Amino acid sequence: LVKGAQNIDWEALSSFRLPDAAYLLIADVGDNWQQRRNATLYAVKEPGITTTGLDSDTAVPIAWQIDFIYEDGPQDCEAVAVDPVNQSILLLTKRGLSPTLYALPLAPGDPDSPLVARRLISVSHFNWPTDMDLSPDGLAAVVLTYNYAYLFRRRPKDDWPKAFQKKPQRLLFETLMQQEAITFGFYGKSVWLTSERRPAPLIRIDLDN
Repeated sequence: LVKGAQNIDWEALSSFRLPDAAYLLIADVGDNWQQRRNATLYAVKEPGITTTGLDSDTAVPIAWQIDFIYEDGPQDCEAVAVDPVNQSILLLTKRGLSPTLYALPLAPGDPDSPLVARRLISVSHFNWPTDMDLSPDGLAAVVLTYNYAYLFRRRPKDDWPKAFQKKPQRLLFETLMQQEAITFGFYGKSVWLTSERRPAPLIRIDLDN
């Protein structure tokens, strides 16, 4: 439970760290009909989990909220990730002939005026991305679609548009029905993915370094 948050269509969850704490970014960005005036991101401090788990009644406050629009009109999006290096947010749209990568600052802006997600590049390697994550060192991105997962790597001086222009590595695994969640492991040497359908097994893919 997130105090004060509204769930119109929550589609993505991304973890990141700042000097003071670990955080989660909740992305209320789903827009199947591409008609929402704006979308919302909620940042919350990650609650501690004890040996007995997390109480289902635990309520966390919003640390900050980002209301935003896309520079070229409403978009449907399910793939959102935080860049831990330059503290920005990447959003990869789902629909259309080619998914489009956008960027936002991680810091909140003027509460009375939505931020603008800036278009970075159209990505032609796949269609219908359902999730995305960035490695802890910020040098790799993994994108999940309904059929495959794709790994992009970049050099420290490369920006994300340049990285997403390169041909990605396609990761091999047994495809799940409606696979919609993927994340890097803690050290960035593996990725984990699962499905929105039950049963929802966790699949681990070890990465070549």
